[in-house]
Amino acid sequence: MEHEIFYCSRPDGLLEVTGTGILCKDDIDKLREYGERWAEQFAALCIGSGITGIENGFLEDFKNVTLIRGEYDTFAEVFAKTNGLKFLHCDIPVAEDNDEARHEKDEITLRFHTDAAPDIMHDIYSVGSSSGNYGGGHVVNELPEDFYVGCTAEKFAGIFPERLRDQIMNNGMLKRYLENANKRLK
Repeated sequence: MEHEIFYCSRPDGLLEVTGTGILCKDDIDKLREYGERWAEQFAALCIGSGITGIENGFLEDFKNVTLIRGEYDTFAEVFAKTNGLKFLHCDIPVAEDNDEARHEKDEITLRFHTDAAPDIMHDIYSVGSSSGNYGGGHVVNELPEDFYVGCTAEKFAGIFPERLRDQIMNNGMLKRYLENANKRLK
C-alpha cells in the first residue's frame, strides 16, 4: 500500500493529516519544522479519509491532543472511540463561487464546532477598489444544531444560488455527511 503523508497546521491548534496509508512514528519527522515544542501546538487532529491506521508510537508525542476530526464511519471516528478521545466531524468544503461580475471568489465551508452550533462560512476574496488591494472577508451564518435532520444534498443546495447547484449536488463528502447524520438519528 502506498504511504504518503501531508500535514497542514491551522492557527486554532488543529493539525490536518492527509495522504494515504498508516501513520507511523517516522512520519513525525516532518513536524519538526514547527520547532522544538511542535507537539504542544496541537490539540486536535483531523485525519483524512486516506489514512487507514495509526501505529503505536505516533501519538505519544502529541500530549495535548483531545479531539480527533474526520468523516463519520471512517478510521478517524473508530480511532477516537477506541482511544477515549472526543470526535467531531471535519469541516466540509461545500462549493467555490467565482463571481466574475464582482471579481470575487467565495469559498463556502460547512463548519462544525465543539462549543457552538454548526455554521456556513463564506471566505470571500475580492480584488478591492485599486490595483494591489485585496478585499473580501469572512461571513458566517449559524445553522440550527439539527439542520441535517431530513436534509438531502438537494435541499441543502436550495439555500445557495442556482449557479452552485451542480457543485453541491456532486459534493460526495456533503452527501456522505447528510446520509450518515440522518442514519444516526434512528
